[in-house]
Amino acid sequence: MVSLTDVAREAGVSVAAASAVLNRSKGSVRVSVPVAERVREVAKRLHYVPNYHMRSVRRGRSDTIGLLLEVGNATADTTLADPAMTEYHHALMDGVEQVAQAAGSSMLVMRPTERSSAIDLGLQVLRQRRVDAVVFPASSSHPKVQTVLADPPDLPIVTIEPIVPTELPTVNFNEARAAELIIEHLAQLGHRRWAFMSSVLAREAALMEASRQAGLEGQTWKLDTRLEQFPAAVDRATRAVEKVLDARGELDVTALVCFNDLVAAVTLQALHQRGLRVPQDVSVVGFDNLRASWTSPRLTTVDHHLYTMGQRASEMAMEMVEGGEEAVAAMRGRVVTVEPDLVVRDSTAPAPKR
Repeated sequence: MVSLTDVAREAGVSVAAASAVLNRSKGSVRVSVPVAERVREVAKRLHYVPNYHMRSVRRGRSDTIGLLLEVGNATADTTLADPAMTEYHHALMDGVEQVAQAAGSSMLVMRPTERSSAIDLGLQVLRQRRVDAVVFPASSSHPKVQTVLADPPDLPIVTIEPIVPTELPTVNFNEARAAELIIEHLAQLGHRRWAFMSSVLAREAALMEASRQAGLEGQTWKLDTRLEQFPAAVDRATRAVEKVLDARGELDVTALVCFNDLVAAVTLQALHQRGLRVPQDVSVVGFDNLRASWTSPRLTTVDHHLYTMGQRASEMAMEMVEGGEEAVAAMRGRVVTVEPDLVVRDSTAPAPKR
């Protein structure tokens, strides 16, 4: 195996200089650009691979970012997970991992076990310096998640979409603007009455306020969105959608706004089974833009930009890793807000004339 000493000898530099180039070690050794390029060329030619264990010991870093998912169970069959939440977390995961890898780090995903929550596991490995920072989506009402949000430790931790205010560095999504985009679109198409199918209060409140501002009338139908088991989740969502459709005629609703694209897909199926055409008889709007182009007709939906949110969270985490304790303190309370887009496809059209 080629050693750092071999590379230094071949490049005609000291071992310290070669380490400064290849291992990004901090110290008094400064290397010019031509010398650095020569060292990298020699390392590539000799197929030198850094000893990451030794490098981590010297730098006091693990070069790993932890992603904590307080959903499911690490020992459970993941095919039973809520498919919408699986897609949600996978999109975030891809964004976190992309930034970590670009910075020379890897990503470690931690989920709850039978004995411990993902939060407890993550804080443990963070304090043990087995990871440099952790990122976690905080839309869960899990008590461990809420405890960390309410009383955050002085550690490099970033949260995504917390359901309660927190002093942790946060990546949020502009739900109010997303609601405005949906209502503006429906209003432009001549819809005056619509129904929202969800149990998420924040999104419901944003839609109702946007509807009030636009002079539209909205109704909310509570769905059981805790879709723990699949396909039972789809059956449960289908039954809930059927109840909405039973009352739709009485309410004179011409548009249905859905909590996410999974509920929207179920809604499309239920409407089709009743002989109702989308969008000629009723328009349907989804949320997330994760499966919206797979449906028939293709869904009009809000792009949640989950990949971007994962990227922003990972960037904040890496900033704290690079800046140390000062950066952790300076980023306390920082909020980055990701803006939505409405992707108009085939499931919305002008309101039918009564």
